[in-house]
Amino acid sequence: MAPALVKLSDILIESGCAVVVPHHQMHNAIGEGGLNAELAGKLTGLRVDVALRGNDPRQTLDPLIAQRH
Repeated sequence: MAPALVKLSDILIESGCAVVVPHHQMHNAIGEGGLNAELAGKLTGLRVDVALRGNDPRQTLDPLIAQRH
């Protein structure tokens, strides 16, 4: 078990959180059944969703913001 390696520059935070990771880090970032993402959310107090690097993180973040409003 190892944590996903995420650069601070790869994280977009706005009324929630979208973390962008390289494809080979996706399994570590999400965790079994989404557990890692869920625990990261509890630690930070944010909603954590994981998107592949190269994808527009806005596509992940905008629906989360819309759900909260």
